[in-house]
Amino acid sequence: MDIIPPVGSARALPKRGPKHKPLPEDLVKQWAGEGIGTKAIATMLTGEGVEVSYKTIQRLLSGQRVMMV
Repeated sequence: MDIIPPVGSARALPKRGPKHKPLPEDLVKQWAGEGIGTKAIATMLTGEGVEVSYKTIQRLLSGQRVMMV
């Protein structure tokens, strides 16, 4: 029995996972500096038209996620 290699195996796969949204870094840092919690910051950003979860804000403030303007 012959082994037939798959067609297109050398093709580069597209990146998977969530696409990062640009967030107002200065506003998030300012609110965090004023002692506002991550859930409250996420709610305030949602009120300004930026849909974001509180976990994303936690990742931003901890440095796990690179901030984009």
